[in-house]
Amino acid sequence: MENKREKAMKLFETGCNCSQAVLLAFAEDFGLEKEKAAALSVPFGGGMSKQGKTCGCLSAGGIMRVPGNFMNEEEKGRKADIFLKTYVEHESSKIYTKVEENLLVIVLKGKKHLIYQDFETTISEGEYAMFRKGNYIMNQIISDHEYESLLIFMSDDFLNRSDTLKEKQECFHVPFYQGKMIPHMKNEVDKIHKFMKQEEYQEIIQLKIRELLIYIQNQDKTGDFKRFLYSFSSDEDFRNSVYRNYMQYQNVAEMAKALHMSISTLKRKFQKHFGCSPHLWMNEKKLEKAVMLLDTSDYSIIDIGFICGFSSLSTFMGQFKKKYGVSPGTYRKESSLLSAGKKSKV
Repeated sequence: MENKREKAMKLFETGCNCSQAVLLAFAEDFGLEKEKAAALSVPFGGGMSKQGKTCGCLSAGGIMRVPGNFMNEEEKGRKADIFLKTYVEHESSKIYTKVEENLLVIVLKGKKHLIYQDFETTISEGEYAMFRKGNYIMNQIISDHEYESLLIFMSDDFLNRSDTLKEKQECFHVPFYQGKMIPHMKNEVDKIHKFMKQEEYQEIIQLKIRELLIYIQNQDKTGDFKRFLYSFSSDEDFRNSVYRNYMQYQNVAEMAKALHMSISTLKRKFQKHFGCSPHLWMNEKKLEKAVMLLDTSDYSIIDIGFICGFSSLSTFMGQFKKKYGVSPGTYRKESSLLSAGKKSKV
């Protein structure tokens, strides 16, 4: 440990921020390449997301929880239906992000590349994407020395009051909906940007966000956006909701809260629908998903543990080894060798 401390101090003295210094010192232990470790820890320098709060050396390689990490104590206590944030980065960065409210991202400069379960996409300047709650790996890619986006967080209640949810729809089960801005939408975004810091305009801002959602709906000729929004509705079937969202929950309490029921009610419903406890079912499904990603993707072990919703890398590795008898890294190597051997025989 003393060597790690000295290494981190030397890295800090040579220009790394506090977060980078700590994660780079331990990078080899986690199987991370130095370049990836440096990029991953950039946004935690100066406090998580440059907030000047929790020191980056404590949060290095940690998870950003949004919108919570953007809020002060007064804003957290207010529990508003919407929360807006202009997000700016001057260096390309990779952030493990737990999105805890429904989120509309509008990219103003640069690009955002994101990974959610089996899905990957890139949102470019002048485009938007609507996300459901969940665990995302987000890469901000700068353009002209800057990445900038407008983040609009919306509660379930806000969306459930939307005119687009008045008619029952077939659910569209993808983690995000993506599109390009049109001139009318840009005008609404400019107005939201102008008013967002002024308390007296909060009702106007909510109206403008609803208008923005209507513009997106009217622009979509397939009906996918309307079906996507309906999947946020409280009317969604219990089994569908569980299957769609289980990887975003770190424990049973989180799942119960998200489904708006007590833990005892959740356990009863799980026994009825799945014949086992929510804890057992959730861990089994997460580990099955992890095996699939180890076999079919080139995501790092850290990435896979986060995508599958494990609370930490050590928890993921411990549960994987307990279930399958080997570590995720060993399994991937052995699986790759087996696949290569089969190919050579063909």
